[in-house]
Amino acid sequence: MGGILAYEVAARTGQVADVIATCLLDPSDADARSAAARFGVLGPIAPRLLKAAAAVLGSVRVPVRWLMDIDNMSANRELSQACATDPLGGGVSLPLGFLSSFMSFEHVAPEQYQGPKVTLTHPAEDTWTPVELSIRFLDRIAAPTSLIMLDGCGHFPIEEPGLSQLASTMEDIARSHGWAP
Repeated sequence: MGGILAYEVAARTGQVADVIATCLLDPSDADARSAAARFGVLGPIAPRLLKAAAAVLGSVRVPVRWLMDIDNMSANRELSQACATDPLGGGVSLPLGFLSSFMSFEHVAPEQYQGPKVTLTHPAEDTWTPVELSIRFLDRIAAPTSLIMLDGCGHFPIEEPGLSQLASTMEDIARSHGWAP
């Protein structure tokens, strides 16, 4: 969710200099929903299903790990397990109403995006969110974009050399704004 939220903040506020995202998963895309969901078959119907459930059970909280494929968070199984049980991450429970609103929220269409440059730094070995889905969204963005593939990284990019590639990309962008030595 982080990449699309960063994109949305940049699109709506005018307060962001650049967007750097490791994933651009568009919740309006049925394929993207299927990739992220614990049970991919529910991806295409998730917005309708959540809307119906939220109408009756909107305040009922469900663990994120029940809904998302947290097992593929990282190529490192211990890290995936830590993310799945983290009370601020995959271990958190969210109201069905929130999940429904996220799935049905109308993001700024990429063709209408007037924000800053968007740099997609997608992990090359991501088994959770296929790079094709992020690129499909990136290619539609009306503003300047760039794509950096993080070699050897899973969804949570901690592996080398991708982690160093991510750090270098972030430093380069910071320097371009005069924020780094």
